[in-house]
Amino acid sequence: MKVQMTENRDQHRLIIYRYMLDRWWKAILSTSIALFILAGGLGGLPLLLPEVHFLWVPDQTLWLVAGAGALAFIFSLFLIILRRKAYIQFKEDHLSLVTPFLKVKFPYEQIRRIYTGEIQQLFPANRTSKWQQSLLQPLANKVAIILELNGFPISRFRLQLFLSPLFFPDKTSRIVLLVPDGIKAQSELEALSGVKNDSQVQQVSIDQTGTHISLDPEKPQKHNIYFACSITGGRQYEALYQAIIKTLLEAGHEVPTAHLAETDVVVQEGAVDARQVYERDVNWIKSCDALIAEVSTPSHGVGYEIAYALAIGKPVFCIYQVGQKVSKMITGNSNANLRVVTYQDVEQAIIFVNEFISILKPNL
Repeated sequence: MKVQMTENRDQHRLIIYRYMLDRWWKAILSTSIALFILAGGLGGLPLLLPEVHFLWVPDQTLWLVAGAGALAFIFSLFLIILRRKAYIQFKEDHLSLVTPFLKVKFPYEQIRRIYTGEIQQLFPANRTSKWQQSLLQPLANKVAIILELNGFPISRFRLQLFLSPLFFPDKTSRIVLLVPDGIKAQSELEALSGVKNDSQVQQVSIDQTGTHISLDPEKPQKHNIYFACSITGGRQYEALYQAIIKTLLEAGHEVPTAHLAETDVVVQEGAVDARQVYERDVNWIKSCDALIAEVSTPSHGVGYEIAYALAIGKPVFCIYQVGQKVSKMITGNSNANLRVVTYQDVEQAIIFVNEFISILKPNL
């Protein structure tokens, strides 16, 4: 049940937005001071050394330099004022994200999941540039609220025009909210949205290479996972198929389609009658807890399996390599049970698979 609260709720300042503007206004203010000094020097040196004619600068140039300094100074003051104008506020039926140039409503019904995580875990070193790492260093140990959405209320392009990349941990429909009082904000959001924080299954630890993820070992849940991938095509991804299946099996999950990662899978499947393959795979999907599909390579069979699993209410997780073209029937699908992400390499794909497994509902 959602808690009824008054409309006069707290505005939770967005730390990331303020942090980025702080970097900008300080740099611009320093530039304005430098321009003023330059203008003063260019105007004063000829008075001190009147015999040195090349030091004489036209008055128009001096005014231009001084004017540029004044504009930079005014703009830095403008940014100082704006730094406190970005916040989130919780309304009765939506979360309102407000900046000086953008106002977006995130309906609570579009929030699939709420959890918390450290900035350094959301942006590991192996997935960020050196510039981003230096940018993230002051925020690395701060804990943020992460919203996993069924989809953004406006286009991702528009959001990225006005928000820092630090609001988006990856190319999925997730957004990072770092506020001063995260616990209070999270409690208020959960009370209003009805979505419970499940960060207890999100406890992760990244090793020194920043590539491996460990889930909370207290009560590991075992699942039946149907893994789908292209059989006749896409064998260039065989190493990835094998890594995913190995990860699932070593975690104790059941994977009825584990043979799809084997090198001779085409021969194995070729020996089975088409009708038997259909009935077998459909029954496996019916009995599975979730379906994971690698969709970098187009496949009629994988597409059918995804559609069938969604039709009967199964959670489906699709991954594909960055740069590959995937049907918009998958990437544009807003089904609440479907999640689609892109990966750079095998290690990142495994991280995403582990994260997906961690949020599956326990077996009953």
